[in-house]
Amino acid sequence: MINNKGIQGITGLPTQIAYKLNNSQLEIVKNIKANILIEIIGHDNAATMIRDFDSLSYYSGKILNLRKSVSEKSHSLPTHDCNKVKQEFQFAVATLEQEKANQQAVRQAQLAKEEQARQTFYAIPQGQAYLAQQRLLQQQQAMQYQQQQMLAQQRMQQEQQARQQAWQDLGNTIQQSAQSLTNTLNNNTQMMNNMSNQIQMNNQQMMQNWGGNRGGSINCYNLGSITRCNY
Repeated sequence: MINNKGIQGITGLPTQIAYKLNNSQLEIVKNIKANILIEIIGHDNAATMIRDFDSLSYYSGKILNLRKSVSEKSHSLPTHDCNKVKQEFQFAVATLEQEKANQQAVRQAQLAKEEQARQTFYAIPQGQAYLAQQRLLQQQQAMQYQQQQMLAQQRMQQEQQARQQAWQDLGNTIQQSAQSLTNTLNNNTQMMNNMSNQIQMNNQQMMQNWGGNRGGSINCYNLGSITRCNY
């Protein structure tokens, strides 16, 4: 399908006119204008301009300015010449559409001929053997596809299991580290308690010994981590 904006760039047709033309009409207009352009600047330059966006934009701008600068009166044609141009244009469009229809008919006939040849071939033993071979090949391909899907599913399951195991191992490691830290804290606390008790016992023994040497009596009691003695 011909792009209407492209036609406007190549031919200078206003968009509102280009949108009213069908594909065949647009193609005729494009060919006419392209032939005129080739006669003026040459085939190579015209081909370069059509492929190059900047060149095409420059040309479109020139056409637009030219159309604005020329009055409508200078564009008008005598009725006889205008009708002649319309007839030539309509004839060109009809010829193009007939050519397209003929080409389509030729393609359809060729496709029908090829299909008939295939059916004739499939009816003979060689054709039947070929069909059997193709069916076997399709079955093998289907089995290979199923195997690939199964392998892909197994890989996904293995990867998922590996991720789950990694998370479980990490959780176990964290739990073991936390338990080890808790045990260490408990051991340190127990050791501090034992040291505190031993110090208190030593203080009591020392004060009792000191009191006995003085000939008096000493009563010691614990206040938390402090030992007080009365003489």
